[in-house]
Amino acid sequence: PNPGPYMPLWQSDPVLTSLVNFDIFTTEGFIEPIGIAFEQREAVLGGFFNSSDFVMLVTAEREGFVYNGEPVSLLFYPLFDDFTTERETVGQMIQMLFWPAFFENILPKTEDGYVIILENGCNESATFEINGPNAKFLGHGDLHDESYDDYEEIFDFADILSGNLGQSPSITNISLYQDFCPFNLRAYPSQVLEDEYIDNTPLAVALACCGIFIFTAVVFMVYDCLVEK
Repeated sequence: PNPGPYMPLWQSDPVLTSLVNFDIFTTEGFIEPIGIAFEQREAVLGGFFNSSDFVMLVTAEREGFVYNGEPVSLLFYPLFDDFTTERETVGQMIQMLFWPAFFENILPKTEDGYVIILENGCNESATFEINGPNAKFLGHGDLHDESYDDYEEIFDFADILSGNLGQSPSITNISLYQDFCPFNLRAYPSQVLEDEYIDNTPLAVALACCGIFIFTAVVFMVYDCLVEK
């Protein structure tokens, strides 16, 4: 028999009766982050979870939800036997992080055309377009327009969690382990955003002002000629 350790799945939301007591230690992609969370007593954010069957199973009871291959990561959160410094890890809570939801409702309706590249240390990346409160998944890989490379902005996901205050990134006071598949974001403008701010309006206003001055000058010249006669 297998000497263990074992990690049987017990409670879930939604309830997945077919997976009760399923040993997730037998699933590739779970073993390493689970082990780190146990040993380091820190939360671990895994890379993109590529089991579409599992994702669809978990989201099957969400009314109106259709899974189209959007990137998903799993957060492994250690559970302890008490609240002392000598506490021992006795279990874990695993949460599925649906990345498109992370980018929703962060911009006003008037802001469109931002392209975000989500990438991690596991050599994975995905591209999103943010239009106001909505986030659209464009596909896996870096799909941004390279003509906007000079406007790149890079953000470390750990800094976002810590609020850029120099404190350790944490999730409800449990530190986030940063040496396993760290995430960062790269932001770029797009043609849509450029079109919102770069148009012919300044040229049209300038020409209109010039026209007014020219018209005024012509009127004065005509008036001056008529008065002299």
